[in-house]
Parts: sequence; structure tokens; C-alpha cells
Amino acid sequence: MDTDSSKDNLEKVPPVPVFERRGHRETGFIKNRLEKCRKTFRDFLLDHPKTKFTVEQIYILIIEAVSGFIFAYGFKAFMSPTTAPDGGQATHLVSGGASGISQVLTRICEILFGTTLAQESLLQSIFYFVVNIPILTLSFLKIGKRFTFYSLVNVGMASLFIYIIPDSWYTLIDIYSDNIARALAGGITTGIASGMALAIGTSSGGVDILSIYIAEKKSTSMGKYSLIINLVTVLAFTALNFVHAPSVDSSATSQFEQGSTQATMALYSIIYFYLSAKIIDWMNIKNKKTELQIMTSKPEMAQVLIHGFPHACTILDAKGGFTGASMKVIYIVVSKSEEKKVVKIVRQVDPHSFVSVLSTEQVYGKFYIKPLD
Repeated sequence: MDTDSSKDNLEKVPPVPVFERRGHRETGFIKNRLEKCRKTFRDFLLDHPKTKFTVEQIYILIIEAVSGFIFAYGFKAFMSPTTAPDGGQATHLVSGGASGISQVLTRICEILFGTTLAQESLLQSIFYFVVNIPILTLSFLKIGKRFTFYSLVNVGMASLFIYIIPDSWYTLIDIYSDNIARALAGGITTGIASGMALAIGTSSGGVDILSIYIAEKKSTSMGKYSLIINLVTVLAFTALNFVHAPSVDSSATSQFEQGSTQATMALYSIIYFYLSAKIIDWMNIKNKKTELQIMTSKPEMAQVLIHGFPHACTILDAKGGFTGASMKVIYIVVSKSEEKKVVKIVRQVDPHSFVSVLSTEQVYGKFYIKPLD
């Protein structure tokens, strides 16, 4: 009776439509084909080192160009527009890093010599490049030659785009009247531009290089150091606007009012700095660390991990609370970029293992991170 009832229930279950089954098969087929093509391409590059080197350089240059364009557009459209949409004088968000310092130097030139709008755009481009020279020197001596070269390429492309992108492009996204939206848009574009460069082992220059240098020394994330350095730039730019703010009316009252307006814009810049730093830390996982707690019955697991990764581990003897079986608890700290690979190997060695993954803010002691070249 039970058997007949089970058969009746199975008969009531509607069959999977043919098109759905075909769709799953086609999706799996496409994934397999894509994976096979990627593997074939990787194997081809491994067999042809010169071709691999050329492809890598082209890829890096494309990323650098896109990063430079995104930064330049965000800088001129949201942070430091030449004119407001109504044709009046634009109020500026205080940009961070080398671009922020270039704003400060441009404002000093306005105070001392007076400049036109066209000259202001040119000065920003020139100062942005000049400010990066001592920073790039530090990069060359203390970080790496390849890193410095491609950071210089990024800086050069950003400087070029700042100068050559027509002003009409900046009005495609008209959020000038909403300062919060400008701060958010500026933070997003700057963060993405810097994050793209960092993801391929380079930088967008300026404060990024200083932050990377400090972060590499302290083995921590770089965002907080950018915030500290940018605070000094904000204070300097705000003070200069009280000394001489660009205005048609040069009366003392007007100067003070426009200085106050720029001080308000500096507060909006805090939103820009914070969002930019968060996006950079999210995209740049090089110095992020993860602690893994691995419960396993395989005594050889520790040696497998030590041979597969440049990190040591700690082993504790333990006993299962439910089964009472003896097991090993392995503690290991790895880079965020190594996390998935570690878990994959652990599950291959012991499919019944239990792995807990914890985000780690800071480690003290010897921890290997592949240096930038």
C-alpha cells in the first residue's frame, strides 16, 4: 500500500520542461567551452613567453588609460569644474592627493598672478604632473622600478586627459547643484580609478604611492593613510579661499562669503575622501589578511599548506565534542587573495574538514607579502 502511494505521488510531480533541461545543458556547455578556451589561451601564453609579455603590457596600458580617463573625468566634472552650468564661477570640492595639491598651487598662482579659466586648466594639468615627481622618486628608490614606471604612465595619462577632455563632456552628468551627489560621484570615480591601477600592481600616483609605501611597511590597508594626508590638503585649500576666493566682486565681504562657501564644500569633501578610501581598500586586497581555523582529521594537512603557501601555521590537538574523535586544529593567516585557493586545497585533502574564515585587521610579526617590483 505504501509502495503504491509513493508511486502515485511520484506520478503527480510534474516533469521538468524540456526547454528548461535544454537550457541547463546549454549553460553548462557554454561554461565548459569558455573554461576550455581560457585554459587553451593560458597554455599558449605559457609556451610563448614573448607573446605573453606583449599581451600583459598591452593589458596594463589599457587599464592605465581607462584609470587615467576615469580619474580625469571625475576630477574635472565633479571635484574641480572650470565653470558652473549657469556660466558662473564653479565652487570646488577639495580633491585629495597630488590633484588636491595641484588645486592649492593653482589657487596660489591665482592670488599672485591672476589666471584665466584656460590657464587654470593648464596649470592644474602641469602641477599635477610636477607634484608627482618627488613622490615617484620615492617610489623608484623604495618600492620598485616597474611599479614606478607604470605609475608614471598613469599620471601622464591622467594629466593629458585633464587637459584635452572638452568641457562639454563634463555637463553630460549635471549634478552640480547637489553637493552630496558631487561628493559621492567624485569619490566613486577616484576610488575606481585608483583601485583599477592598484589591482594590476601599479598606482595612480600621488598619495596612493605614499599610502602604499606606509601600508607595505606596516602590513595594513592604505585607505586610512590617504585620509590623514588629504586632511592637510583640505585645510590648506580652504585657508587660501579665505585669502583670495575667485569672484567677480573683489570686495572683502564677497571674499569672506566665498571663502565660507568653500569651507562648506570642504565638509562635503570629507564624504568624497571617505568613499574613495573605502573603494580603494575594497578593490586593493594585496595587504588584506584572513585567518583560517581548520578542523581536520588529516595529520598531513599542515605540511600541505606550508608547501603550498609562503606562510607558517599553528597546530593544536583537539577532540570532537560530538564524536569524541581526535583531530587537529590548524591556525593560519594568509593574504585575502590566497583565501579561496587555501580553502580549495583543504577541501581536496579532507572533504570532511571544517573551515572557519575570519577577517583580520592587523598582524604583528613576520608575515610574507610578495613585494611590488
